[in-house]
Formats: sequence, C-alpha cells, structure tokens
Amino acid sequence: MKIAETIDGNYLMFKNAFIMKGVKADDEISENDGNKISFESYSNLLYNDFKRIINLYNFDVIFFVYEKGSSWRKDIYKDYKGNRKKDESIDWNEIYRRFDMFLQQAQIDYPNIHFIQIDKCEGDDLILYLTLLLNNKNYSNVIISKDEDLTQLLKFESGLYLNVQLTMNKADERIYLPLNYNYFLNNLNIHKKDYFDMTDDEIFDLDYNNNNGYKGFIDKMISKCKLYEILPNNIRAFKIIHGDTGDNVKSVYIKKTVKDDVEKFRGIGEAGAEKILKYYIETYGNISDVNSEDFINKIVNVVSYDKKIVDDETKALIKENTIRNRQLVVLDPIYTPEYVKNNIKVKMKEINKFI
Repeated sequence: MKIAETIDGNYLMFKNAFIMKGVKADDEISENDGNKISFESYSNLLYNDFKRIINLYNFDVIFFVYEKGSSWRKDIYKDYKGNRKKDESIDWNEIYRRFDMFLQQAQIDYPNIHFIQIDKCEGDDLILYLTLLLNNKNYSNVIISKDEDLTQLLKFESGLYLNVQLTMNKADERIYLPLNYNYFLNNLNIHKKDYFDMTDDEIFDLDYNNNNGYKGFIDKMISKCKLYEILPNNIRAFKIIHGDTGDNVKSVYIKKTVKDDVEKFRGIGEAGAEKILKYYIETYGNISDVNSEDFINKIVNVVSYDKKIVDDETKALIKENTIRNRQLVVLDPIYTPEYVKNNIKVKMKEINKFI
C-alpha cells in the first residue's frame, strides 16, 4: 500500500498569520523585547510547521497545493467570497511576500515534493483531482487542511486505500475519517496473496504494532486528535441546503420579513439544515448520489415541507438555488468548467507519470 500526503498550502499560510496582528514589515525586534515577534518569526513558524507536517509519516509522495488570484466560482457567482474582509491590523502584503519566499526556499530544499498551483483553481479543486488520481493508483491520501469541504473526499476501498484529513492546530488537532473506517483497518491483513508471496512493503503494512505502518499511524493520530467520522454525501447535502457562510454562498431558501418598514432576510442556519437533512433521510433513505435530478427534486420537496412553501414560484427559486449551490460547494469534476478542467488535466497527466 502506498501513502500520499497532500498539504493545503493556504491553510499553512493563514495558520500563523493572525499572531502577526499589529506587526509591521519594518519593525525591528531587539534582544530586550521579550515576547515580541517579527515577520522573521512568522517565516520560521511557517517553515517549521511545514517540516513537522511532511515528517508525520514516511510518505511515498507529497504534494503541496496553493492558490493565487480569483476562483472560477467567482466567474459564475459574482458574490462568491464577497463577504470576506481582511483584518487590517495584519500586514497582508508582507504575509504574501513571506509565503512566496517560503515557496522558493522549500522547493530548493525539498525537490522531491511537488508544488502545484493552477490559475482559477482553489486548493479544494487541486486536492479533489489529486485524490481521484491517487485513489485510482491505489494510494491512500492524507490531506492536511482545516477546510471541512475536503471531508467530501474521505472514503476507502477495502485493502486498497483510505483517505484521511488532519487539522494540525496545536490547540485543536482533528482527524476526519470516513464512517466505518475500522472495517478498512481491521482488514488490512486480508490479501489475495499468501503471506509468503507478499512484498516487504505489504508485510510492513501488516505490522499493527509498528507505529511506522499506516494502521499504526492512523491509530496514533486518533489517540492525539479529536475524531470525526464522515458520511461524505451527508456533508455534500448539508452544504447544498445551508450554503457556505465563509464563502458567501447563501442557503437554498431565504425568508424575507418586514418589521417597522425594515426588511430582513433570513436563510437556513446550521440547525435548520441538519433538521432538513434528517427529514430527507427519514423520508427517502440514505443519500447515494447528489448529482442526479432526483436528488434536486427531493431537496426541493423537503425544504418546501419544512418551510411550509406551497407556491410554485418559490419552489422554482429553491430549485434554482439548489442547483447553484451544488455546483459551488460539491467537489466533483462534473462541476469544473472546461476552461479550468483542461489545465488541470495537463497537470494530472504530468503527475500520473511518476506515481
């Protein structure tokens, strides 16, 4: 079994940025300044975090993805991420400059790590396509990111691969695993080959007591992190209903109220989306496919029932919003525009040659 690691570079960049509030690029720190920090401290934290993450396990291949510029999602939804405001107490120009310096140095120091950026692509998109390629080659993918959108990619194929997501914040370390992941771990020793016909690598993976084996690695991370078990289609459906507050993607239904001549708009919150999702499962069973027209119609039905919607015009708007949200929040190649997908395919062909 081969294990890949994919690092969300923007997560790494922002992870330590907020300790730089009030620090300017030209601030000089003397030996007598005690606990004060400089941007040199930020650079050191960034590089040390990177080294710690790449040394979590003896990975067969490591990818570092990062993004620059606008996303293709902005092209189809002008309000995408339109609610984000930068903390003006942080010198973001210096943060970006230091990150570029880090990228240059890391590529020199670690020539075997693959650094990937494609115009119009978010880190999510690159990690999606990498994960699909890796799984097709029977690689497990360990994703390092805080972005819970990526939990959509967590799955396993018995005896072949198991995708994992880790959030490596010291105060809040998390491990996300697909539901029933133990079935994979407990059956690592079930192979078509006889034990004596296995390669050294295969035997190595069977050593449950060896912390360098993949099972040992997963067990170790579970012991030190908060565990979340994931049903990816439930994550997809929830995000379609609720939208994504961080990315300014509205929920599928917005209620307008007027009080004292003041208009207010209220969408479906997290609790409301969980309630609707539960009703969906109770009514139609587990979600097997979010890409079908049938799924869209069922979402319209359960949202309309929950919100007591009876008029066709509002139902049509809910359907339109559901289709929009699906394209924006679901990680699936069918929603990537061709002008972006073509560039990704070129990069994936390059990667396919060495994995």
